[in-house]
Amino acid sequence: MGQHPLVTVVPSPKARVLVVDDDLPVLKVLVRLLEVHGYAVLSAVSGEEALRIASLEEFDVALVDYKLPGM
Repeated sequence: MGQHPLVTVVPSPKARVLVVDDDLPVLKVLVRLLEVHGYAVLSAVSGEEALRIASLEEFDVALVDYKLPGM
């Protein structure tokens, strides 16, 4: 009597992040920092590559170098 159903709390998944930067060392640092904190990270080194990824994958937020060549 008075039993309570077993409740399992599942932590919500962290966001999927697209990181776009043509400066490879900066890109690597950002990807590593986000991954360490549990984010699922997609990365691209060009605007063209980022657009291709965006057409194939879903992500929650994009961190984009706004001075990408050719964009």
